[in-house]
Amino acid sequence: MSFPIRAMPAIHNGLDALSHHHYQKAEQVFSQLAEQGDAHAMYWLGNTYQLEGGMKRLDAGEIFLKAANMGDPWAMYRLYTKNPYSLCTVWPCSSKWDSKAVEIWERQSKQGNGKATFALALRKARTFWYNVTKWLPGMGQEKLNKMALKSFHQGYQGAAVYLFNHNKSANLKYLIQAAKNNFIPAYGKLAIYYNDKKTLL
Repeated sequence: MSFPIRAMPAIHNGLDALSHHHYQKAEQVFSQLAEQGDAHAMYWLGNTYQLEGGMKRLDAGEIFLKAANMGDPWAMYRLYTKNPYSLCTVWPCSSKWDSKAVEIWERQSKQGNGKATFALALRKARTFWYNVTKWLPGMGQEKLNKMALKSFHQGYQGAAVYLFNHNKSANLKYLIQAAKNNFIPAYGKLAIYYNDKKTLL
């Protein structure tokens, strides 16, 4: 399968190549977009470096830091020390970045960035107070669900998967909408959901 690269490819060209493990082609697309100032492409370039392994994996942290400084919410979250899936286990993150990241997420969220809103929700889920109030009405999980819904309405399709995981019947409509918006992970979730329903009939 070939992935033609035009003068200025769209980010989905790189994601498509990455999903088929064509790392060099993905790297070419993301690098080209990153050089034009695309922070999210820079974030995906960091992920590509990690997947390629070898010496490039050692450079992934620098790439994520560049993407974070360019304003990509996910890159910030990869460097957020309280994220158990952060890069900080293999790369020297600075705790100073945490408060800076929160400040940027809050500003971006107010500007309508759904990824930043969702990053704030993930941050809240790691707090002691969330775990204490998790199942209280109007607290914990309900607040996170509201943040996730806000994130979805701000354009972040991945929030639909989060909402669906917490209440399938109430949030199925968001997962369907995400699938209609060509969010690939939503397809898999829907296929499993409908297959399970058919099995129960």
